[in-house]
Amino acid sequence: MLLLPLTPDADAYEMEFLLDSINVVLRFRYNERDDTHYLSVFTPSVSQGSDGSRVALVSGLPVLSGQSLLLDVRAEGLPPGMLFALDTQSQNKDAGRGELGARVQVFYVTEEELALIEAGNV
Repeated sequence: MLLLPLTPDADAYEMEFLLDSINVVLRFRYNERDDTHYLSVFTPSVSQGSDGSRVALVSGLPVLSGQSLLLDVRAEGLPPGMLFALDTQSQNKDAGRGELGARVQVFYVTEEELALIEAGNV
């Protein structure tokens, strides 16, 4: 399991990660109006669209604590593991401004680790 090193003091940022041998760019944006962080996943800059822009694999998913962030998402190019947010203070509250990467952390569970969990070997 990988803890993603996020930036709690920024309202919007992008970071590139290698997840299960797949390079992706994760964009996190905080929306003050609904006090929610949103996740978009892009191909890295080396995999640009025909107009030179990155290709969005998924866009604008809410980051909800205690839930898989990509559970119902099927898109070619997404890593096969599970990305999820966890309230580290067991309050089961979503991250507010300045809390994503602090009180609420985002983790990636690899495809191999998921298989072990499903087989009951954890």
